[in-house]
Amino acid sequence: MLGSAGFRTMTAENAEEALRDLRDLNPDLIIMTDDWCGGRELCSRIRCLSQIPIIVLGHSDELGRAAMLHLGADVYLVEPIGQSELVARVWALLRRYSKGQSNLEDLILDSHTNHVEFRGRAVDLTPTEFRLLSFLVQNSGRIIPFSALISKASGEKLSLDALHCHMRRLKQKLGIDLPYAPCRLINYRGEGYCLLIASESGLVHNALGPRQRIVGG
Repeated sequence: MLGSAGFRTMTAENAEEALRDLRDLNPDLIIMTDDWCGGRELCSRIRCLSQIPIIVLGHSDELGRAAMLHLGADVYLVEPIGQSELVARVWALLRRYSKGQSNLEDLILDSHTNHVEFRGRAVDLTPTEFRLLSFLVQNSGRIIPFSALISKASGEKLSLDALHCHMRRLKQKLGIDLPYAPCRLINYRGEGYCLLIASESGLVHNALGPRQRIVGG
């Protein structure tokens, strides 16, 4: 259906393959059915790892649809659904997320080239550091559990000590380990890391409002 509209699509056979493809292939959007491979759990796991747009298709009642939205789905569409509406929904979500390049204050990340600039200066990051920074930027203002960061960075092959080492290098390379830096990378002991952005007044504020936690991972 989407292929005829000009989209390049891929499918996964099970939940683990879907999560692996999410990490390795970096798709722009996910479409899933609510009864596929434990739909609710899979939706929650995807949202823990990424802020990628998620469209869920299914036949649930109002409570079921609300549950999927609370777990992280952006849109729930009741089947059957016509091709024109689905394509329109996909384009609307892609426009909203504008995934190609992320700009946060003076920080620019290009996900297609892995190029990073901070305050007009190119920053040389390793692939793991880039994945970690991208995930932090996508979830700025939220406490991301250590386990979610480890999974995003390496598929659970990274030790906690190695994660802390990567984070220290990120802070050094970006220069945000200095006082009055325009953003701060906070280590909440026993919980995870949180990227906070400084306001023009110099006070650190949450880019997404009240402090939130990413549950799971």
